[in-house]
Amino acid sequence: MRFDPCEYCDGPVVEKSLTEYERSGGRLVVIENVPVGVCQRCGERYYLASVVEAMERIARMRAEPERTIIVPVRQYQEVPSSAAALRESSATYEVEEQSRADVEEPCFDAREDG
Repeated sequence: MRFDPCEYCDGPVVEKSLTEYERSGGRLVVIENVPVGVCQRCGERYYLASVVEAMERIARMRAEPERTIIVPVRQYQEVPSSAAALRESSATYEVEEQSRADVEEPCFDAREDG
């Protein structure tokens, strides 16, 4: 795929395979290996219309996923400004992979509680 220079900073845009996150029907779906144009200077992302349509179709699929992951959900809180305080913080983001047999739902339930 060939991309024009970035419309924001005029930097070069190259194709990369990224992981994207789509919501469909209150569920969050992780889609891997999505072809995306990424500006090498500012990071702006560019998607072909056909790629966006394919991601939407994939997100709506009810077929068995390749695998399911568990993602911790945390509430927003003010972050300490010092680097030392950040290092001491126990807030981490880990993703656990589980086999299909260990999980009942094929996707994440991303509905709001309130």
